Amino acid sequence: MSPQRGRWGVLAVALALACAAGGFLWSKREGAPLGYETVGARVSQAGYIRGSGPNGARLSFSDGTRVDVSDGTHLRVTAVDSRGARLAIEGGHAALSVVRRPAGAWIVDAGPFVIRVTGTEFDVDWSTDDESLNVSLYQGSLTVSGPPAPLGVMLRPGQRLSARQGRLSIEPLVQRHVR
Repeated sequence: MSPQRGRWGVLAVALALACAAGGFLWSKREGAPLGYETVGARVSQAGYIRGSGPNGARLSFSDGTRVDVSDGTHLRVTAVDSRGARLAIEGGHAALSVVRRPAGAWIVDAGPFVIRVTGTEFDVDWSTDDESLNVSLYQGSLTVSGPPAPLGVMLRPGQRLSARQGRLSIEPLVQRHVR
């Protein structure tokens, strides 16, 4: 084989690898919705995910995001796309660890409240009985909007937001919920 022909062969292989890598990255950016699987959960006909034991359940998304659901919590995955998901907590406790990604879009609905999430780690408690919301933020940032704060309130790490009976308060986080 001539040196000229060998160079063209190496160049062709390099070009093929570059195209394959570019296609892979393009498909990840513009690709299919994130996938997820549940462990320790029962999924009802209506799509509710409920913990099936004392350890609750875990949703693991393909981007590395985790959602731990306490036993008895009613949670639904209402939408999923390539950038994130929208979850609805209709009662109970969930601990989330959302992977930070450019253009990531994660939303958690809890009653009349909407939590917009960047890459972060936080707990959410929603009670339909007394219409109370508690959000404890450990890492990252998020914004909570709802009746007492229609434009939204940003939380920073180490803060806890409580909303009940039309009142909203933000206090320093005292203790982390055990997962």
